Amino acid sequence: MILDEFKRYTEQIGAQLSGILSVSFIGTEHGEILYNQSFSGLDYSATAKFEAEIAKNALQEIRYIDNIHEDSLREITISNNEQIHVIYVSKDFDYLIHIITDATKVNYGLLSIIHKQCYEAMTKVVTFDEVQNELYPEVTKEAPKKESHFRKLFFS
Repeated sequence: MILDEFKRYTEQIGAQLSGILSVSFIGTEHGEILYNQSFSGLDYSATAKFEAEIAKNALQEIRYIDNIHEDSLREITISNNEQIHVIYVSKDFDYLIHIITDATKVNYGLLSIIHKQCYEAMTKVVTFDEVQNELYPEVTKEAPKKESHFRKLFFS
């Protein structure tokens, strides 16, 4: 279900903007690529993982310094003469959307507007709980056991 929504988002962005080279969804839990699609024929997954690791570390630092649900890091843009790399942080900070574009073909303002439209459509269907349950089932299943064990140790 979630991967279908990631695919739909990617296809919508690719159809509405020429110059999109790659779209990747990266989980913030372990930094794994959840979904990746290249429109240029080149594999940008290594670049996406590397840049997402930088964003993931920045998010973790912000979490320790400040309340992450307040004004926080929502977007990182890396640009050069040939490409623009944009990393969007999901609403619940559980995954990153990494988009690589051709700098000569994509208007950054238009990219932001189309991302917002596609993302809002996707988040109406995909909730935080669904992402956690589908993408991180081991973590979700183990959490209640750890909590009850903790309570036995300290509150009995």
